[in-house]
Amino acid sequence: MMVYTDPLEQYEPQFKPFLNDTYGIAMNQTFAFGGTPELIHDGTDNAGWTGAVVAGTWDFSDTTNPSAGSNCVSLTSGDNLDLATFSDGTETDMSTHSAIHGKIRLDTYSQSQNTITLQFLNNAVNEGNSVLIDTYIDTSITGSYQSFVIPMADLGLTASTVDQCDLIVGRTGGVKPTFRVDEWQIEETGDPIEFKVTTDKNTKYRIDGIRFLITDNVTGAAGQSYNKILGLAKLANGITFVRQLNGVVKFSTVFRQMQDLRFGGVSVQDRDDDGTNTSLMMEVKFDNPIIINGSDDTFLRLSIADDLSSLIAFQATAIGALVTTGGLVAT
Repeated sequence: MMVYTDPLEQYEPQFKPFLNDTYGIAMNQTFAFGGTPELIHDGTDNAGWTGAVVAGTWDFSDTTNPSAGSNCVSLTSGDNLDLATFSDGTETDMSTHSAIHGKIRLDTYSQSQNTITLQFLNNAVNEGNSVLIDTYIDTSITGSYQSFVIPMADLGLTASTVDQCDLIVGRTGGVKPTFRVDEWQIEETGDPIEFKVTTDKNTKYRIDGIRFLITDNVTGAAGQSYNKILGLAKLANGITFVRQLNGVVKFSTVFRQMQDLRFGGVSVQDRDDDGTNTSLMMEVKFDNPIIINGSDDTFLRLSIADDLSSLIAFQATAIGALVTTGGLVAT
């Protein structure tokens, strides 16, 4: 007997660009923090919040390798649940602030066995979400400072008042983490500019890869430097890529230069150089597709926290397909 079968799921190929409600697909935007930031801590170079040790070997005025000034905060040979608290003299209304911004230097660190958690509190009660600083930096880099920028929305603090912040170390084995924190503050204005890939409610979208298109007015060797993005010098804060599923961050990484993109699996597919401008078409393909559904808290996101306006163009799009079942959109 001859039998014909149809796949349970069918796929309608689609490109879904990373979009912002104001800027559309154009990610070459001007960004800068503004207003008057509130200092949490910078190693006591300036008056900020008060640090206190709960567990672990912390130093709140360490003179070794500060990012700026003469001092920094450090933890030496940390262990699981080592904890430092930073207490505000008053209370801070986070609804009038935009992001947490700071510098961190990992001296010894295990990507798989160490974590650093940030948690805000008010009157000793947790406020908002705890977040891993690890998801906003490149934990493979040791021996140099990296910026981290955490939007207030990620912390769940857009309508909260706080008077304390905790740093909590996680360690499941292996190396004991040693790290330094400096120039750690609450920015008043300047939300990182977010570009997202989403899908309509009651739909499911399968993402097989991401394509980037970057154009700048450089040519020849000037457009091929590992420590730039075409004509842009290495970014201070970086472009943060986040995959969020049902409100939970499943993956995050930061790109500051071409070397970071290459290390992340992004390869140059095409390069046009007309002697005046250079345009790169770059792609990353996923061995296993990423599936997003039509939930408000499920998306891919690229966050811009530097001035990219000197680029002629910077765009990104997801490459994939809308998933349908039996002629209907899969749910």
